[in-house]
Amino acid sequence: MKLVKYLNKKYNISSNRIIKFILKEGKVTLNSRIIKKNINIKDNENYIISSDCLDIKSNYNLLGIKQVFYKNNIIIVFKPALMPTHPNICFENQTLMNYLITKYEHLKHLSNLPGLYQNGLINRLDNKTSGVVLVSIRGRLLYMLFHQY
Repeated sequence: MKLVKYLNKKYNISSNRIIKFILKEGKVTLNSRIIKKNINIKDNENYIISSDCLDIKSNYNLLGIKQVFYKNNIIIVFKPALMPTHPNICFENQTLMNYLITKYEHLKHLSNLPGLYQNGLINRLDNKTSGVVLVSIRGRLLYMLFHQY
């Protein structure tokens, strides 16, 4: 069995990308030896992820999201490739929207806006695409920017 699959089952982390990032950062050990590659493993070996990586739902720095700009009513964030913008069946927690609502709680009030305007997103990117996403904190500004974009 591959190490990524083992860690996925043991720690219930649904994203292989996150597990590969954790490996790359040297957060997985076997008998105090750091493992950084997705290797074939034996059934009787017990690999451990460092405790600072276990709360994936709130540890968004592992996902590669970066705040680029925040001033007045505009937030610009960098969304990494292979990250969904909105929660879906496969990704309930590790999404850009979850990060934004966790970091900027005042975005929750925009969740009652209709479809395209939900949660303040001015633009969105496909899962496989990385790049900047613009977010508005105020509904009226969101409407104006969305129609200019």
